[in-house]
Amino acid sequence: MCNPLNIEDIDKKHTISEDHEDDIIDDQYIDITNDLFNSLSLITDHQVVKSDYFNLLEGTRAIEVLNPRLDTALIKLQPSDLSFNTNDKQSIDNVISIQNKLFQLLMSWLNNSSLPVTVLSCRYIQTLLENYTFTRNQGSKNLLDQCSFKNLRFFETKEMQDKNQSLDDDVEYQLVHKVLKIFSIAITKFIGICITIGVNVLYEEEDINTRNMNLDFLTEVDEEIVIEQIDQCSEWILTLNLQDKSDILISQLNLSKYLLKIVTILNHKVNLTEPTEDNLHLVEFLLKAKQIINVLKVQDNTHQPPSGSFSTFIQLDLDNKNIPSEIYEISWEDSWNSLSRLFNNILSYFKSSNALTNHQQLQNFLKYDISYNIENFNVMARGVFQLYIIRDDKSMFGSPNVNLSTYVIEEIESIVGGNIMILKSLQQPDINKSILERIEPLLQDLENSGYHNLTIYAQNPCRQQQLTSKALLLWDTLQVSWEAFEFEVYSTFKIGEEISEGVPTLPISTFIYYTKLNLMIDLAMNGIALDIYQDFEIYVIYWFSTYLLNLLIELVNTRLTSNINQKITYIEKGFPKKIKKLKAGPKKEQLKLQNQINNQEVLPKLIKIQRFNHEYLLNGWSALKELLESVSCYLIVLSSFRLIPVFKDELIFKLRLKPWSSIGVPNLPSFAEYKNSLKFDNSNFDNTKQILTQVKLKLNNTLGLYKQLIHEIENNESFNEFWVNNEQILLWYHQLSSTVKSYSQELDQFVAILNDNKSNLNSLSTSYKVQISTGHHRHFPTIKVIKRK
Repeated sequence: MCNPLNIEDIDKKHTISEDHEDDIIDDQYIDITNDLFNSLSLITDHQVVKSDYFNLLEGTRAIEVLNPRLDTALIKLQPSDLSFNTNDKQSIDNVISIQNKLFQLLMSWLNNSSLPVTVLSCRYIQTLLENYTFTRNQGSKNLLDQCSFKNLRFFETKEMQDKNQSLDDDVEYQLVHKVLKIFSIAITKFIGICITIGVNVLYEEEDINTRNMNLDFLTEVDEEIVIEQIDQCSEWILTLNLQDKSDILISQLNLSKYLLKIVTILNHKVNLTEPTEDNLHLVEFLLKAKQIINVLKVQDNTHQPPSGSFSTFIQLDLDNKNIPSEIYEISWEDSWNSLSRLFNNILSYFKSSNALTNHQQLQNFLKYDISYNIENFNVMARGVFQLYIIRDDKSMFGSPNVNLSTYVIEEIESIVGGNIMILKSLQQPDINKSILERIEPLLQDLENSGYHNLTIYAQNPCRQQQLTSKALLLWDTLQVSWEAFEFEVYSTFKIGEEISEGVPTLPISTFIYYTKLNLMIDLAMNGIALDIYQDFEIYVIYWFSTYLLNLLIELVNTRLTSNINQKITYIEKGFPKKIKKLKAGPKKEQLKLQNQINNQEVLPKLIKIQRFNHEYLLNGWSALKELLESVSCYLIVLSSFRLIPVFKDELIFKLRLKPWSSIGVPNLPSFAEYKNSLKFDNSNFDNTKQILTQVKLKLNNTLGLYKQLIHEIENNESFNEFWVNNEQILLWYHQLSSTVKSYSQELDQFVAILNDNKSNLNSLSTSYKVQISTGHHRHFPTIKVIKRK
C-alpha cells in the first residue's frame, strides 16, 4: 500500500526536481510550481476548508466524469474551432454558404433535434446572443449594437483595433456585419417566436426542444424592427456590384423576413357566418416564400462554410447539462422541403378557414384537413394553427361574431337543431332565478369541454390520444350534470321539447352523448394507427368499436331524427295553425314575423342538418360498421385455425377496455357478450366456406357504399355545403375503399389455402402464419396469411 505524502515530502521532491527544471519543462507550458507551493505555505492548520453542504462522495460518483460519451469537458475541438473570429470579414460565397447552412440547421432543429447541435452550433449565432444578453443588461437599446459579432472574450491589440476600423468600408467586412448580422438576427428572432409558441401550445421535448443554453432569443424584440432592418439591408445590397450573388443574398434575407411575418397570420380575423372576401393578399408573402425556396433549393451548394464557423464549441463553452453530441443536420433537399411545407401548411389552412360559412364545414375541416392530416404538418405550422383557431379573447379564428360560447351553441344546434327551449329561456326577462343560478356554471362547463376539444386537433397523434382520453371524462361528467338539470327543469317548469307526450328530448344531454360516442370511437380506432395494440387485441377493439357505432347510428336514427323532424313539422304546420287561431293584432303580426324567420332561416338549417346526418354521416358510419364486422368475422375464422391469437381471458378483457371503464353511459359490453362473439366451429368445412362467402358479400356491399359516398362527394353540388375542400375527405374514403378491396383479395387467397389444405386443416397453423403490416388506411392494417418458411 502506498503511504500518502505530506507537504514536507512534496517540498523535498520539488527541491530535487528544480535542478533538472530545464530538462523537464517544455517551452509550450508555463511553470507554476513556485506559485503553487508558495500558496500552500499559507495553509497553517493543514486543514481543507469545505462547505458542510458538499459531499465529496457525490462528486466521485459522477459517472460522466472522464467518460468521452458523457463528459462535455472532453469534447475535442479543432484549432480552427477555438480560434474562429466572428468579427473577421468573409467572402460573399462564405456568407451565402453560412446562411444556407443556418436554414438547413433551423429545419433540423424543428425535425425533433435540439438547438445546441443545430442552430447554436453556429459561432455567429452564439456570439450574437451572448453579446445581446450582455449589452441588453447594460442598458443598450440599439438592436444592431446589441447583436455585435465582436467576441468580447477575444483580446484585441491596438493594431487589431486599428485594422478593424479600416475595414468599415470593406465590402466583405460589411457582408458579415450588415448582411449576415441581420440575417442571423432574423433567424434568432424566429427561433424565439417558435420557443414562445412551443411553450404555450405545444409540448416541450416532445414536439419541440426548447433547450436554449440560458440564452435569450430576442424575445423582447419586435419582429417589425427586424423586418425593417432587413429591407434596408436589401436596398444596400442593390447598391453593390455583386452580379447574380446579390439575388441570392436578397432571396435569403427575404425568406428570413417571411419567417417572421408568419406571426401576422394571428392578427387576421375570419368571418365564420358568411363568405369572406378573398384575403389572399394578406398572405402573399407565403406564396413568395415558396417561390424563393424553389429558387434556393436548386442553387449550387458545394461551397462549404469557413472552417470553425460551425462546431460543437458551444457545448463545451457554455453551461451545458446534456451529453455531448455531434452536429445534427437533415439533408439539403429535406431541409428545403420542410421549409416549404411550413409555408404551404399555413397557406392551406388560411385559405380553407376563410371559406368557412357553416358549422358542418368547420367540423369537417378540423377533423379531416387538420386532425387526420396532422402528421403532414410542420411542427410550427401546428403551433401557429392552435393560436390561429382560438384567440386570447376566446374568439374563433378572430371572428368578430363567433367566440367560444357561440361556437359551442352553434355546435349543439348543428347536431340537435336550433330553437332549443332551455337555451331560449335564458333570454326571457321573467326567467326563474334558480334556473339561472344553476345553468350558468353548467354552460361554463360546457364551454370548457368545448375548448378542450379544440386543443386536440393540432396536436401530434400521441398527444391527441391522451387529450381524447381526458375529454371522455369531462364529457361524461357533463352528461350526468346536464341530464339531471334538464329533467328537473322539464318536470318542474315544463321547459323543454318532447319526443312524445311526457317524454323530454333532453337536447343538450343528447348532444353531449353524441359527442362522447364519437370521442370513444376515435380513442379506440386511433390506437390502431399508433400501433398500441397487440395482435391479439385487434379483434376486441374492432368488436368494441362496432358496438359504439351501433349506438351512434341508433342515436341519430331515433332521438336526433325524431327531434329534428318534430321541429320541421312544427314550423311547416304547427306554427301556421297557431297564427290562424289568433285574432288580428300586434301579437299576430309578431308571430307572422317569427314565422317568416322560421321559414327563411331556421327551416333550411334543419333540413340541411337532416341531409348531413342521413346522406353523409349515416352512410359513412354504416359503411365503416360493415367493414368492421367483416374484418372481425375474418379474424374469428383465422383464430379458430390458431393463425392469430384472440384472448379469452376476462382480466385481459377488462385491462384492454379500461380507458372506457369509467364512462357511465353507455355501459361497457360484458365479458360474456365478448366471449359469445368468439364462438365459431371450423370443424364443418362447408360451413366455414359459407361464412367466408358471407363475409365476401358483406365486403362487396361495403365497397358499394364507399363508391356511392365518393361519387356523392365528387358530384353532388349540395354536398359542397358540408366542406370547403373535399380533397382530404376523398382521400380518407378512397383509402377505406382500397382497404375493402385488399381484404376481399386476402379473403380469396385464404379460401384458396383452405381448399388446398382441406384434408389437413387441423395442422394449418404449422404450415401457415399471419403477417400484419401497414395497410391502405390508418385504422386497418393488412392481415395476410402466408406460408411459413
